[in-house]
Amino acid sequence: MSMPKEMTEANLRDIPSGLCGIYAIYHDFDGEIDTAYVGRAKGTRGSCIKTRLQKHFNGTDRQRIGTVISSHQDEFFFSYEAMEDYEEVKRIEKSEITNILPPGNVQRKFKIEDLGIE
Repeated sequence: MSMPKEMTEANLRDIPSGLCGIYAIYHDFDGEIDTAYVGRAKGTRGSCIKTRLQKHFNGTDRQRIGTVISSHQDEFFFSYEAMEDYEEVKRIEKSEITNILPPGNVQRKFKIEDLGIE
């Protein structure tokens, strides 16, 4: 994965368009960085890494993580890894979610409190 960057409009704009791969969203709570969400992108126009992260950032995603990020933008970071093989992307995403259990992936009604924020 790339080095984590702050989740800002400027940093999201810098991601090349059309990348297939996996990405992670991290939350900074009192200096502790935890994985909040792991996702994948096909590399198509509507589902590349850049587009998926922008949707999370803007709160227009289908997952609850976007709602949480949009209300606490300065507390989130992201990283990604571009890959060619979408089947491999799916396997890695599943493995990461199983190993890490990010709250944004495993809780249907995920909210900011699930990251330890009141």
